[in-house]
Amino acid sequence: FVLTERDTSFVEQLMSELDLGLVVEHGYKLMWPSRYNEDRDERQWVTLGSFNEAQVSEWLAKVNDKLEKYEEGTPGSVVIVKESSATWHFKDADPEFAFAQAQAAQHKLEDFLEKSATGMEIVMGQKTLYVRPRGVSKAATTQHILKSLKEWNLDPDFVLCFGDDRQDEDMFDAAKEYADATAEVVTCTVGRKTSKAECFVEGVEEVIRALEWLGRFV
Repeated sequence: FVLTERDTSFVEQLMSELDLGLVVEHGYKLMWPSRYNEDRDERQWVTLGSFNEAQVSEWLAKVNDKLEKYEEGTPGSVVIVKESSATWHFKDADPEFAFAQAQAAQHKLEDFLEKSATGMEIVMGQKTLYVRPRGVSKAATTQHILKSLKEWNLDPDFVLCFGDDRQDEDMFDAAKEYADATAEVVTCTVGRKTSKAECFVEGVEEVIRALEWLGRFV
């Protein structure tokens, strides 16, 4: 399974021909591999959670209006709005100024979301401020995938979980909860940093090498 913050159109363009489990926008939608579908020719996106998509779109429009003001006042930053989320990226902005702006934006948005009872939440990522429907996360999706496989008597005996972002830390915890006497779980962060993961690799190249090596035994 590949879990990403990218949207459906990007992932379909890049990975549609690969028969992998795909999760977009940090867990908003899931596409199962064909081997888990009764109709193997019809792979479809499934929205995880009971969200009113029209309502989510309306909330995001209001959030975007507020984030765009910070984008305009923070050179080098950019706001990207997707189907379920709005993300303000400020990695290319002045670090100190952007961090101060991000804190101000977070406080203002938290106040707005609380008063509006939107059902949205704010997550600070790695030089990003991310607004999403409450309950959408890679951790929740990981739990959903592993629970579903277990219910279908397809539960794996080995789970390897890679991640490189602050939001992946909860995903590591969710994967570890699955470990028992019959299933081994290994969590691995990408890049040397403090993490809940058991091990780390230096970069994406090592992730690819590890997957290629494991592929020999599948």
